Amino acid sequence: MNDTQVTIAIAGLTYHLKINKAEQDIIQQAVSFINSHISDFEKQYPVKEKRDVLAMVSLQLTAELLK
Repeated sequence: MNDTQVTIAIAGLTYHLKINKAEQDIIQQAVSFINSHISDFEKQYPVKEKRDVLAMVSLQLTAELLK
């Protein structure tokens, strides 16, 4: 396997992942996509808890995926 260690940040929280090197670009695109949705949500709603923002963004993205 061609694994690599990456550090990502989602909603200001840092995560260390071990992923297949071939998936690195997809993971970075996903992080960017998620963070963009988080930023949009935070602009629309005055939510202070990151946990709540993450839950609502997860719900939005999953609903879009299921359509």
